[in-house]
Amino acid sequence: MNFRNLPKHIQEGIKLLPTDDEFQHRFATDKVLDEIDAMKTNMADEYKSLQLVLGNNLKIGDRTFHPITPAMWSFLWVIDSPFVNYDKTVNDVDIDLFLYLLEKRCRKWGQCEDHFRGNRIHPTSPQNHL
Repeated sequence: MNFRNLPKHIQEGIKLLPTDDEFQHRFATDKVLDEIDAMKTNMADEYKSLQLVLGNNLKIGDRTFHPITPAMWSFLWVIDSPFVNYDKTVNDVDIDLFLYLLEKRCRKWGQCEDHFRGNRIHPTSPQNHL
């Protein structure tokens, strides 16, 4: 139902709700609304939906990669990669690092970090090409 089609006295009552203390208290303590709010922000479901929309794999040239995980994005953010910091210029090391992360498919933060430790790769050092 359109708000403008409601009777005027109901429209006026609805406009007063944000300033009504009793309404605000009930709104803030309503468990059903909290449950509904929790359902709409389920990050695992949101990520799965995003994967369905984007497709399950990324294709770069003739190579197929799994989707980028939140762990990969956060790792790129921490090392100040130009793929997340647009003030920086992308170089060959950055591209190699990004493709390496896609290929190794880090799902958790520790996995991304372990790949670099185990291979003695320091992602922010320009001397280390992968």
